[in-house]
Amino acid sequence: VKVSVILPVYNHARWVQQALDSVLAQTCSALELIVIDDASHDTSWEVIQAFAHAHPAAPLHCVRHAQNQGAPATINEGLALAQGDYLAILNSDDVWDARRLQRLVTLADTTHLDFISTDVALLDGDSQPKEAAEPHWVAWFEALKQDYVSRNDSWATLLRGNFLITPSNFFFHRRVYEQLGGFA
Repeated sequence: VKVSVILPVYNHARWVQQALDSVLAQTCSALELIVIDDASHDTSWEVIQAFAHAHPAAPLHCVRHAQNQGAPATINEGLALAQGDYLAILNSDDVWDARRLQRLVTLADTTHLDFISTDVALLDGDSQPKEAAEPHWVAWFEALKQDYVSRNDSWATLLRGNFLITPSNFFFHRRVYEQLGGFA
C-alpha cells in the first residue's frame, strides 16, 4: 500500500458518497481507504455500507463508533490503522480531483518532501463553486497564499493565518506521524 486515506465521517450523509467516490476515482491505485463513522445520527453509516457493498473489491476498511469521539480521536484511530507509506485525510464533506494522490506521490517521491499541503476550492452545500459568494474569504486566503509565496516561510505565514485550512489537503509521509504523533 502506497497511500492510506483516512475518511472520518460525522453526520455527512449528504456528502459522504461524493467523498468516497472521489477516493475510488484516484489514478493512484496503490491505496487503502479507512472510513470511520464517528457515531453519526443521520444515514451516513447506511451510505458507507451501501458503498462498501457496491465495491466489494475496493481496499476498504469501515469502522463505526458506538459513541461520538470527536474528529481528532477519529482521525488518530484511522492513522493508527493505516498501512501506507503516505497518509492523507479526506473529510467526509470534501472531494478530491482524481489525479490528486498520484501527483502528490510523484512530487513527494521526487522531491523527498515529508509534508505537502495542497490548494483548496470553496464549495457550497450542493458541491458547486462558492468563491463568488465569499469574496472576503477568498481575498483573505489568496493574501495568505501570496504571503507564503513571497516569503517562502510556512511558519511565518501560519502566524499570519491558517493557510493550510483543512486536513483534507494534507499529504504526509508515515514518518511525520510516527515522529509527531496524532492530532490534538
